[in-house]
Formats: sequence, structure tokens, C-alpha cells
Amino acid sequence: MLKNVSKLGFLIKVLLVVYISSLIVVHAYAVSWATACSVWTTDAHDNPKVEFAPDETVYVHWKANGMINMTVCAPDGVTIDQEWTYLPEDGVNSFAPSHGNGIYEIECTGAATTPIAVGTILVIPQLPLGTLLALCTMFGTVFVIKKRRSH
Repeated sequence: MLKNVSKLGFLIKVLLVVYISSLIVVHAYAVSWATACSVWTTDAHDNPKVEFAPDETVYVHWKANGMINMTVCAPDGVTIDQEWTYLPEDGVNSFAPSHGNGIYEIECTGAATTPIAVGTILVIPQLPLGTLLALCTMFGTVFVIKKRRSH
């Protein structure tokens, strides 16, 4: 009889440890991924900026309520230019656009792959044509934002 009580006590202790461990793991996963995030870009001197020269370094800042993944898509909308995973709640990463001129999309995701923050930068040549392209991009971005909000 005493042997069975000892085995039962040991089994209860093992089950209790497993149960508590699973609660800790589930809780850590549930609270660590972000559900909201802000993203913005700056130059090397921390001045907000969205238009960059082809050889200029882009500094991407973010502030979220948990861990995020960040992807920078090239102007073709498919090619990944940069990708960072398991980023903390806030910080800054830098990169030099490597796929030529155009609009690059910066996308932040939490646990789900649905974007919780999206930003864009424009890489333009330093010519008068660049000003015209910047204006077209500005109006195009406003159109896309209005279209997304209407859905």
C-alpha cells in the first residue's frame, strides 16, 4: 500500500511539473508577438525621410507591443530585399536598397503573417526626373491607402 502511495505521489509531481511548464510556454508565446506596430525611416542623422538615393543607407525604426518580423520587398513587389526575424519591441535596422530605383515596401508582422505595419520608401535617381517620380509616388501612395481603407 505504501509503495502505491509513493508511486502516486511521484506521478502527481511529474504531472504538476509538466502542467506548469506547458502554462509557461503557452503564456510566453501568447504575449511575446506584437499585435500593433509603428514603422518609420530616417537618414543617418535620425531625420525622418522617405526618399533615398540608390547608394544611401536607410534606417528603419519600429515600435511594437511585442516581437515582430520585418521584410523589405523590392520594387517588383515579390523579391525580398531584406528580412529580419524575431525583432524586439523597438529598435532600428539599416540597409542599402539593392534592387535599383522604385518603391520598396517595409512590412512588419506579428505571430500571424498579416501585416500590422506597412511603410514605403522611394529610391530615386538624383535628376529632375526624380522630382517628377516622387510626386507620382506620393499621389499613388495616397490612392493605395485610400483604396485599402475602403475595403
